[in-house]
Amino acid sequence: MIDPLIRRRKARKIWMLRIGDGAEMSDARCAGCNARAPSAPVETRFSDAGLLVRTWRCVGCGNQWITSTDATS
Repeated sequence: MIDPLIRRRKARKIWMLRIGDGAEMSDARCAGCNARAPSAPVETRFSDAGLLVRTWRCVGCGNQWITSTDATS
């Protein structure tokens, strides 16, 4: 039997690649239609918590999602 923690980490890694938080931009996919993520975000801003927040919009289906990265390090 596979350890549930390992299964969860593997699923999270796959999901993060799909929503645009992958190591390679070409790996990012829309969760709605599985099309490649756009090459640039619709909006980029800094949050009060020191996060770089990006809003993405799929060209194919119009689905929107948000990614964030710690900008303080």
